[in-house]
Amino acid sequence: MKIRFTLLAAVGVVVLSSLPAFSQQISPADSGAVATAVEAATLRYAKAIGDNSLLYTGPEYLDYNKPYMKGNQYFGTGKQQIGTVYYHGTAYTKVPLLYDMKLDQVVIQPPTNPLQFRLVDDNVQYFIIDGHTFTRLIQRDSARYSIPTGYYDLLVDGNAKVLAKRTKKILTRRGLYGLEGSYLEEAKFYLQKNNEFHPVTSRQSIVRLLSDKKTALDSYARQHKLKFKKSSQEAAIIELVNYYNSL
Repeated sequence: MKIRFTLLAAVGVVVLSSLPAFSQQISPADSGAVATAVEAATLRYAKAIGDNSLLYTGPEYLDYNKPYMKGNQYFGTGKQQIGTVYYHGTAYTKVPLLYDMKLDQVVIQPPTNPLQFRLVDDNVQYFIIDGHTFTRLIQRDSARYSIPTGYYDLLVDGNAKVLAKRTKKILTRRGLYGLEGSYLEEAKFYLQKNNEFHPVTSRQSIVRLLSDKKTALDSYARQHKLKFKKSSQEAAIIELVNYYNSL
């Protein structure tokens, strides 16, 4: 079920939970106390969220993780991390964020509220979490070299850019005591140049796209013994493209 979070709803929860026997009928004599409580709760909540109220207008996010699963669906530690999000044309800083890598969704939780909400993707330009800048790219149907719409981790920013599409998949199996499961984390890397996106996996795929510096790139990769196997692929791609941008 999708719901929208409003200031009035949040205040109502705070007020009702703070009034004794709120399920009983309130007499006219008590109406002044109720009005005072509503006003006080409104002020407390407005102070808590400050200028970030636009962040809390998206649909509710439901955590689908199961007790038998090892790990979680989020980027990083799996706990909320303080970050920045550019939303509705405004940069919001010091916002507790979660990034669901399976659903490709940005998740937030308002102060004083137990519910979690996800940001509306069309209103997000980028967000920063754990030192990583994720930018939202939109697939261009008319472009020859495009990539699917989603959030991409900007690893190298320059004349040639490197982006990573990070995902998690759920793996389940039948164990001795019931279902068991885990999350498989994957990353695909793309090189962006001249507003075109190309998948890259090896030295050869990078040099082919950056052929104007082929000799220098080949020499650098050999001299620094760059390895493009899975365990070191990301670091090698970043280093080689950073070198290209420095030439």
